Amino acid sequence: MLSDKRPFDLKYYIRRRLGKVLVPFVIWSLFYAYFSGWTAHGFDGEHATEVLTQSLDKATYYHLGFFYYFIPLYFVIPFLQVFVRRYDDRALYALTALWLLTTCLFLFRIDGIWSGQMWLYSGLLPLGYILYQKVPLNRTSVSIFVLLGLIAFGATIYQVVHMSMEAGKYTFGRWLSYKTINTVAAASMVFMVCRYYGENLSAGADKVVSFISKHSLGIYILHPIFLWPMKEFGWYQGHPAW
Repeated sequence: MLSDKRPFDLKYYIRRRLGKVLVPFVIWSLFYAYFSGWTAHGFDGEHATEVLTQSLDKATYYHLGFFYYFIPLYFVIPFLQVFVRRYDDRALYALTALWLLTTCLFLFRIDGIWSGQMWLYSGLLPLGYILYQKVPLNRTSVSIFVLLGLIAFGATIYQVVHMSMEAGKYTFGRWLSYKTINTVAAASMVFMVCRYYGENLSAGADKVVSFISKHSLGIYILHPIFLWPMKEFGWYQGHPAW
């Protein structure tokens, strides 16, 4: 979205950009608040109402949780668009480098004003812009990001295993957070690899990828419905059908 060169139009932005995620979020939140009241023994209206009243702070179903950090970014995007247009690349790189530093600090629990959720998530926007618009798409640059991503994966696995063994139970600290440098490095690797190979896909393969892209969010949001009977009736516990 930072690549959009058109003059900012608030009505268009709210209707076409923000509205595309805000309306589905409200609808699905209401649905899953209602759905949460159903058990194998019937409907519990009090529980459904309680889930709904807590929805401002907690997702009505955990798979809707990404909306809570995704939607606020739409209020940051217009300011970042102005920043990208008004300042040169050096300012953009400096801002992104500062943000990357704070993801390191957050990972190692060095907290401060930089630990705010909005700041740590919003940095993904200029990073994505740089990866898409500024980083050359060649074998060398992709190889560098693959190396960084693999190092991040290795460090994450080691730390989670080490911390869990020391604690005597499964624990991961902040190593599985979306707001830390290891996750940023891994996500950047995936983005660059997909971009590198995606731009050379055949027409047939491109159609398949487009189809998956179009329907993947719907599958992600809907699949808890199909998990419900497995959990309520214990089908996952050695049931022969699974």
